[in-house]
Amino acid sequence: QRRFQKGNTDTGNLKIEVLEKWLDHIKREMRSYRTKLCATLALTKAISLDTSWMEDNEFPEEVVKLISKNLAAYWRTILLRKDDDDLGIGLGGSSSSSPSDNDAQPDGQDMTMSESRK
Repeated sequence: QRRFQKGNTDTGNLKIEVLEKWLDHIKREMRSYRTKLCATLALTKAISLDTSWMEDNEFPEEVVKLISKNLAAYWRTILLRKDDDDLGIGLGGSSSSSPSDNDAQPDGQDMTMSESRK
């Protein structure tokens, strides 16, 4: 944790490594596209909040690879090609889609917005 707080080249190198591992974890370990969407959005937000590591590191080619080839490509070729039901977004939902265990409501009752208004 101290290495993250230094704010030097070592911090930039470490952040590249951690962000690459998080993206790999999202791609390989998370099951539902709903979860992957949320995690990828959170990772993208985290990357944009502190950009000092992008400029202060020893591997500028790794920054380009992480952002343009890995993260952007994952958004473009995987997540943004899924429909709203797969991603768990939108106002309604088809009755054929079933959320994963992680997406269930706390009381165990899953319903779409239109069902909740009845």
